[in-house]
Amino acid sequence: MKLGKIRAIEKKALVVKGLRQIGKTYSVREFAKANYENIVYVNFKENERAKKIFDADLNVN
Repeated sequence: MKLGKIRAIEKKALVVKGLRQIGKTYSVREFAKANYENIVYVNFKENERAKKIFDADLNVN
C-alpha cells in the first residue's frame, strides 16, 4: 500500500494479526515513527481497561 493511500485513511485503526515473534510490532512501530508525528499503540493483551472496549457488540458501519 502506498503512503498516500495510507494517509488518506488517517483516522482508521490498523489491526495487525499473525504468528508470534515475527516482527509485527517492530515493523509497524518503525513505519509509524518514519511516517507520522504522533502514534498510539495499544496492547490489548496487557491492558485490561482497553480490552473491555470490545466486551460489547460493536457495529462498525
